[in-house]
Amino acid sequence: MTQDSRGSGPRDAEDQPIFGSFAVGSEQDRKAREALRQLRESAQDDSMRRSVESVLNGRATIQQLFDSPEIKARMTALNERVQDEVRQMTPEQRAEMMKRFRPAEER
Repeated sequence: MTQDSRGSGPRDAEDQPIFGSFAVGSEQDRKAREALRQLRESAQDDSMRRSVESVLNGRATIQQLFDSPEIKARMTALNERVQDEVRQMTPEQRAEMMKRFRPAEER
C-alpha cells in the first residue's frame, strides 16, 4: 500500500497494473481488485494477507501471487475438495451442476 495523500493511512495503489492483460481502471481491473480486497479481508493468516496486499499496492503481480507455493498449495487443496464433492454427486446432480456453468446461450 502507499500512503494516502491526506496522511490518513495506507491505501491500495490504483494506478499500478496488477494483471498484464487488464488495463488499469478497466472493468476487469476493478473486478480483480475487488476480488483481491475480499481475499485480503477474509485471509485467515497474515502471510496470505501480506501476499495479497503486495499485489494491491503494486509490489507484485497476480501472476507472482499465483506462482507462490502458498497459493499453489491452497489451490491444489481446493481443487481436490471440489473433485471429491463432484465424485459424491449423483449423475443427475452432476448434470444439473454442469448446466448451471454453461453459457446462457447453450442452456
